[in-house]
Amino acid sequence: MFPKLNPLTVVTIAFCVGLPCRAADMPAPDLTSVIAELEAIKENQTSARQKTLSVAIAQIEESAKNPASAVRAYGDAKRIVEFDGKPNAAGKFSDWKKEKSDLLGSKGLQIAAPLHLQYLAISLRQSGEPDTDARVKESLDYVAKLGEISVSNAQDLNAFRETKDLMNKPLQEGEFAQAAQIGGVLTNLKDWELVPGNVDGILEKNIRRVLRQKKDPRAVDTWDLQIDLEQRIANESDNEIALANFINSRRPQLLWRKANEFVALGQPVRGLSLMVELIRANPNHPDMERWLEAATNAAKSQQKAP
Repeated sequence: MFPKLNPLTVVTIAFCVGLPCRAADMPAPDLTSVIAELEAIKENQTSARQKTLSVAIAQIEESAKNPASAVRAYGDAKRIVEFDGKPNAAGKFSDWKKEKSDLLGSKGLQIAAPLHLQYLAISLRQSGEPDTDARVKESLDYVAKLGEISVSNAQDLNAFRETKDLMNKPLQEGEFAQAAQIGGVLTNLKDWELVPGNVDGILEKNIRRVLRQKKDPRAVDTWDLQIDLEQRIANESDNEIALANFINSRRPQLLWRKANEFVALGQPVRGLSLMVELIRANPNHPDMERWLEAATNAAKSQQKAP
């Protein structure tokens, strides 16, 4: 059934049908002043957002200074996200701390919480000042630290679901971002790795992407860094299958990507040379068909070049 119209509505419609319904516009304001006022408001909002971001970064960096403060910050964030505002919040949070005493006292959380916070701070700085040399250096330093920890403390990081989540889930899904209500800032980041434990993604998105745009040869060095790191992790795994997979499959794949990096940086001859070397040394590699096609096309392209 259609909704009934009240009498006033019917009269109004009839009136508008019979006569043109035009309202006289008001006199035009001083548009120069209006534009200036709107631009000032916009500038103030931008400044306020940047100030809020700076405060959040400072607080996060303070919490990341040492394992104890990072673990306390993790507990505070958990309380804000899951307990505050609910009935008997204090009692339930106290029960949660007792239930999670092993986690809160674990070496894994003492490692994962500061790492997560450090990467969160880097990512927030990327939001305010994207793709600077400082972001590249910070990301490289973070990868070096993450690599060392991944080699020496892998078992600790994987001991609890919560520590694995801190390193393997996107930042915006973590307790810290949710508590600070900064998930929107993070999800708006483009071409930036949001998973704190994803070495490959951090190197590719945060570092190589920026270096490639500048034709910076340091992009090639990042492949040696990644190969060395993954080699050490494979060696420390005490898993013969994992080590064999790295040697026979993963390492050649990384070297192939390094060869393509040479091409992207304007060194196609060096890139093709490494491609051919890999094809000769790894005749049974599962990517061989794709490699052969790519190397052949590269060779033909160079042959045609003046």
